[in-house]
Amino acid sequence: MKKNIFLLLLLFFNNVYGQVSDPIQYNEIGNIYFSKGKYEEAIINYTHSLELNPKYTASLCNRGSAYYNLRQFNEAINDFNKVIELEPGFHSGIAYIFRASSYLNLGKFDRAIEDYSKAIEINPLDARFYADRANAYYFNGQYDFAKMDYEKAIELDKNGKTAKSARQKLNTMVKQGVSKNLLNRIDFLKRSWANELDMAGYRIAEKNYNGARINIQNSINLAGCLKQELLTNNLSIDKASAMEKLSLTYQNLNTLFEKLEGSSDVVDLIEVRQLVSESYEYLDDAQPKFQDAPLLKKVCQEIRKGLDGISLQLRQLK
Repeated sequence: MKKNIFLLLLLFFNNVYGQVSDPIQYNEIGNIYFSKGKYEEAIINYTHSLELNPKYTASLCNRGSAYYNLRQFNEAINDFNKVIELEPGFHSGIAYIFRASSYLNLGKFDRAIEDYSKAIEINPLDARFYADRANAYYFNGQYDFAKMDYEKAIELDKNGKTAKSARQKLNTMVKQGVSKNLLNRIDFLKRSWANELDMAGYRIAEKNYNGARINIQNSINLAGCLKQELLTNNLSIDKASAMEKLSLTYQNLNTLFEKLEGSSDVVDLIEVRQLVSESYEYLDDAQPKFQDAPLLKKVCQEIRKGLDGISLQLRQLK
């Protein structure tokens, strides 16, 4: 606590009277914000640290972790890429673990498995790495490999928390069989898509259009992964296509808000009308597919109301 207060006071006085010149100090200040869940502030300080020393792996890894907690997975991956390039074994391969988890959340299960495997090469006795890779195998439909990794995690951790969790997942996987496991994998992609779109909505409301753009792109990618999964198993892709169209609607709305909130007094009305028209088309395709999903149905209705309001304003400008 005493050290934290000192560092924050140091930041204040340096902001007023000078500049912090030590990347380690900026990194430690970033860690204070990180520990309080203030990830945006943490990122600012990690970035200052990296401006002073672009190859400071601690700040790269910490900033990547902050991006990860903000669900900005592509930004996180960029930072973990640099950590791995500079120091692959940094903190027992933690960059591989976080990059793998980022890939997992983006539905890129093969890439996640590759990174978990790299982490295991660096630290083959950490049960958590096997349990994490088992989860990736599971969501990738590779149940035999998932079973082996869950068993390895149990062997290494004995009666610890990791072993307990692995044992529960292994028992569930065996009991459920292939068909239920497939449904769980599909459900995971749907929930990940919904989380990304929710985060995009919050960021649009906060006028954080760049952040929203990242979440929207993640949701589009996840909807694409879901479509591929359904096609592979000869299942209907109607709902997945609707999810993709709703993501594209959010993409247009984010662009609209960004343009209308911009500093310029001049707005390209032709482009605005085109975005609105395209959004209506996406919504017309998506909304009928969400009749059995009350929350998504309500989202579509609210978006349509917003589009109707913008259309009314545009007609008055003619």
